[in-house]
Amino acid sequence: CLDYDADAFVNSVDELLYAIHPALTECSHIIQYSARAGFDKKTALRCHVFFWLDKPVSPELLKQWVLDKNFRVPELRGQLKLTANSMALSYPLDQTVNQNDKLIFISPPIIENGGADPIKNRITYIPRKNKSLSLTYPQTPEIVNEEKNKVITELRGVMGLPKRKPTTKIISGEEICTNPGQVMVTGQKK
Repeated sequence: CLDYDADAFVNSVDELLYAIHPALTECSHIIQYSARAGFDKKTALRCHVFFWLDKPVSPELLKQWVLDKNFRVPELRGQLKLTANSMALSYPLDQTVNQNDKLIFISPPIIENGGADPIKNRITYIPRKNKSLSLTYPQTPEIVNEEKNKVITELRGVMGLPKRKPTTKIISGEEICTNPGQVMVTGQKK
């Protein structure tokens, strides 16, 4: 599953897939637009795109593949942002979506006051030449991690922040920054 949730730099899911990797456009897939898609013109391509893989692949390998795409595809790399604590990255292509513990919500939006859904078909099967997708992954996790730290340093430099190397550890499958520095709580989610 690819989960794109950022400013649209293309006009269609096909253009998004082609930018990520041209072979994706040749594989059958299911597009599921998120509940917020279509309500903000800048982010009209908030969507999940599901592929059938030709063989089982570990969630960790899929996560590394998606991370690598965030760094190697210029349009995605240009949308990388620092998180609120300026120590980690927020990705346009969600790196965690293929984890076994990740929930993916597929319900349509609730539109109040009788409004119309701007997207007619929220879930669509797109048949293509290839029924399944074959992934290859040439990068090692160490190379991807080095790239992540490089981007964090670059973005911190743009903001005039001192160079800091974040340290992280994995807790319950999530990467947690263990030295976030000073932060301010600005809200609470229930």
